[in-house]
Parts: sequence; structure tokens; C-alpha cells
Amino acid sequence: INVSYNLPTRSFPILSWVNGRAQYSATYNWAGGSLRTIDSLGSVLNNSQNVNLSLDLNMVQLYEKWSFLKRVSEKPRPTRSRPRRPSLDRNRGLDRNEGDQKDDRKKDKPINPVVKALVRPILLVRQIRLSYTDNRSTTIPGFLPQAGLLGMSDGFNAPGFEFAAGFQPDLDQGGWLDDAAGNGWISANRWQNNPVIQIQSQKFDGRATLEPFNEFRIDITLNRDYNRTYTEEFRFNFTDQQFQHLAPKEVGSYSISYLALNTLFRDDIYELFREFEDTRSVISKRLADEYSLIGQHEKDQGYSEGFGKTNIDVLVPAFIGAYTGIPADKVQLDLFDMLPRPNWNLTYNGLSKIGFFKDIFSSFTISHGYNSTLRINSFQTDYDFFSDADPGDLFPKNEITRSFYSRLDIPAIAINEQFSPLIGINLKTKNNITVNLDIKRSRSLLLSTVAFDLNETKTSEFVIGFGYQLKGLSLRKQKRSRRNNNNNSGG
Repeated sequence: INVSYNLPTRSFPILSWVNGRAQYSATYNWAGGSLRTIDSLGSVLNNSQNVNLSLDLNMVQLYEKWSFLKRVSEKPRPTRSRPRRPSLDRNRGLDRNEGDQKDDRKKDKPINPVVKALVRPILLVRQIRLSYTDNRSTTIPGFLPQAGLLGMSDGFNAPGFEFAAGFQPDLDQGGWLDDAAGNGWISANRWQNNPVIQIQSQKFDGRATLEPFNEFRIDITLNRDYNRTYTEEFRFNFTDQQFQHLAPKEVGSYSISYLALNTLFRDDIYELFREFEDTRSVISKRLADEYSLIGQHEKDQGYSEGFGKTNIDVLVPAFIGAYTGIPADKVQLDLFDMLPRPNWNLTYNGLSKIGFFKDIFSSFTISHGYNSTLRINSFQTDYDFFSDADPGDLFPKNEITRSFYSRLDIPAIAINEQFSPLIGINLKTKNNITVNLDIKRSRSLLLSTVAFDLNETKTSEFVIGFGYQLKGLSLRKQKRSRRNNNNNSGG
């Protein structure tokens, strides 16, 4: 299946600046088992779905639909005077070119600079681009019904049109798998031990281009990348005479554009670390309130029941809050629910076109950029979370720390940010001298929940370059050829 849809904006001139596209594609595969075991171990089903959404807003085209905004938005064009041959109108005796020039001057009459200075910043948004991709697939082993027309069993009920169309089944307790087992579609053979697999990959990218005024450009980017693989054993329990969901495991990675600028320039690293330590108790109290727990932690004084100072659910939000300057009572407790934060790049090229700079420099560029990423290279299910809890406990506890096990084990979380550059200057003079200057600043934060340590690395970099272009200089080496003339005479 492959279906796409384009927004019909081209049919409406007022919306020609909008381009939107949605695409859905799906695959369905029925891999038959061995002829000897197909009736007992079944076949393997697999489906996938890919969703792609994109939106492009060309704001410049929108502004150009009004002549006044078009004249405000467009860059000034250099004026060139070209001589024209006068041609007299025979009837009126007028210079026809002179009349046309008067009409052009009236049409291209410049806008009042004050009006343009007030209106131009309103038109700062020049372009917006958004894209979203969601790819998913599911593999079901031990499927007993035989494939027929369109990959369906007789009666077109197994595995169903939704599965064949790529829609992902619900693997939770009481979901699609349990319904399929109740219909007799899943093999109960004890030798069927292949896992059920479900894969998901999400990616979001956003970009906006801003120009508050000519020659000043701001590029803003946002991105989010989430990958997850879920596996479980769906097997028949001969003792209880029912199917069970066994050994659920979730593995994945996560990265998101972030903004930790609030603490980048702080030099009191020990004070910042103490703020991180103090934030943990606040996060512990917030987590306890979510589950209506009122008891105190058995070992860590000042912490709530089950959420001690080394609990992953406490450490991660406390780390993010302290090192990004977010108050402890406002930082998000689930980092997978966070929205991407903006990163940016600024460029200004206008200095070589104004004042005395125009007479000295052929180009003069000032740049500034900030990039930051919050990244989890890997996370996985903590199997102890699914063990039996002690009587009176909401979740199972670690016998040593007396804190609840977390559903996900996150070994490490990193925040990398850099000004690249903090200030950058790149210029070229009229006599071909080039100078570039870059001041860079970066920081790397790595929290390990295994070793329970936090590493902070800061770097400062200063780069300066100089060059001069020599014209007409040739380094080509000339070669001389030597001739030997031999004269032969006979007598």
C-alpha cells in the first residue's frame, strides 16, 4: 500500500505559499513455516507502516501578494543609469522614453525609510519547514491460519484487514495478541519460542528562517529522534492453561535538541553540583505525590518512600533541572515527554554596505551559533521492575537502597552544548586581505546512573586567521632546452 496526499493549495492562489504533503505506505508479509511443522509451529507474520508528513511555508511568497509588503520585503536593488535614445511621438511631439521613465519613477517610488523600518521587522519570518516521520513494524511468530486470497485466511478474518494494511496491533495485556490466541490463531506448542517483536522509529525536524532586516539572517532548528524495540515471549502456560506475556523487554535510544544555556557560563561548579543534590529531594516529593505516597524513605533522610537519592526516576529530572536552570517544581519528570528546544545560527553581512565600511571592506560577516543536544544512547527495561512487590509496597524495591526499581534502566544521560562560534568575524578588504576570528565555548555533561557520578567538561577556544591574496604572481618554473647541432662534412 502506498498512498500520498498533497494539500490542494495550488488551486487557490491565495494559498500558493503553502506546500503540505502526507504519505502512508505499508507492507504485509506472511512467511510460511516448514511443511512438517507449519500445522504445529505456524508461520511468521510481519507488517510495517511508514507515515511521512511535511509542511513548507514560504512566507516571502505570502508577503509578495501585496505590492506594499513586497516593496518593504524585497532587498534594495542597485540603481543603474542606462542612456536611452530619445524617440519623439509623431502625434504629440513628446519624448516617449521620458514619459515611460516618469511612470517608472512613480511606480518605483521608494518607501519612506521610517515606515520601512517599522514594517520590515513584522515580516521577519521568511520560511518554515516541518517534517515528521514515524516508521513501525510488528513480527508475530506461531501464526496458525493458512494464507489465502490477499494473504487472508478463509473468510478474510485472520489476521484481519487492519493488520494487512499496516496498522500496528496492541501488544498489551488484553490486546490483539490475547484476542488472536482466543481465536486459536497462535500456536500453543512448547517448541514455539520465537519472540514477538515491535519496532518504532520517530523523527521530527523543524527549521525556521528569520530576517529582521536585510542581510541579517537567523536560522532556528529543532529536532527529536526516538527509537524503540519491544520484544516479549507470548507462550502457552500448560499449568494455568492460558497464554502469558513473558519477559517483556524494551530497548531504545533518544535524542532531542535542548537548551542548557542558563548555567553554561557559571564558574561555581561546586555550588551548581550542590543545587543538583538539593533538587533530588524535591523531585522525590513530587514523584511520591503522583502515587499518593505519604511515607518517608527507609534509608535516605528527607526523601519520600521508594524514591531515594540514587533512584533513576529522581536522578534524571534533578540533573536536567539543576543544569538547565529549570526550577525543581517545574522540571518535567518524564524526559520522553519533553518538547525539542530551539538551536540557532545568526549571520549578518550588512556592514560592508554601510558607512566607511563600504570603502574598506568587500565583505564583512559576523556570525553566532548555538547547538545543544540531550542524548540517551541506550535505555532498556529493568526486569526487576516486574518482580513481585513486598506486601504493602506499590512497586518492588531494591534490597540495598530500599528504593523502587525504575521501569527503564538509563545507564547514562548526556547534554552537549556549544557556541560555534560565540562570536565569529570573517572579513575581506578591498586590497584582498582576509581576517577571520572565532571565539568558541562548549560544555559536556555526563550523568552515570551506574557509577553514580557526574562529569562536567568545559572548553574555550580562540581562533584567528590572516591571509593575503597576491595577484599576478606566477610560481611556474620555466624549463630551458639545450640543443646540440652536429655538422657533418665530407670531402
